[in-house]
Amino acid sequence: MLNKISATITEDKKAEFKEIAARLKALLPFMISLTSEERKRGMRLGLQSLSFIGKALEYAEANPQFTSEYIKIDEFHRDYKVAYDMIELYRLLHPLVQQMKDTAMQAATEALPQAISFYASVGSAVSKGEEGASEIHDELRDLFPGRNLNS
Repeated sequence: MLNKISATITEDKKAEFKEIAARLKALLPFMISLTSEERKRGMRLGLQSLSFIGKALEYAEANPQFTSEYIKIDEFHRDYKVAYDMIELYRLLHPLVQQMKDTAMQAATEALPQAISFYASVGSAVSKGEEGASEIHDELRDLFPGRNLNS
């Protein structure tokens, strides 16, 4: 099997990454986290929705006689601009996040056969009655990926 990932992440690099992530989050302190229920109930926003909102805002600003008393143009503008800017920033970060997920998946895919091989070796040691093997085998059995939790 081809080993695509052969790298290490030092503790210094992890600390630096965490610091950068915290700084990015601090740059946008108004960000929120929706619950899964709120996401289900929310609008499905795509480029067409954002285009519609932008065009409606443009017309509302140019034609205030058509706005109702409930439309607050300044807040409408702020909300649209935040949505537009957040999508722009998201597009910058999304490929990085996807690469992180892909790298983690590939590294785990490369490590799993070795873990399974070790688990099998420990199973053989249990069969031979070797001291300490049973405890290792039992813990690994409980953690084994895909095992039936009802058994």
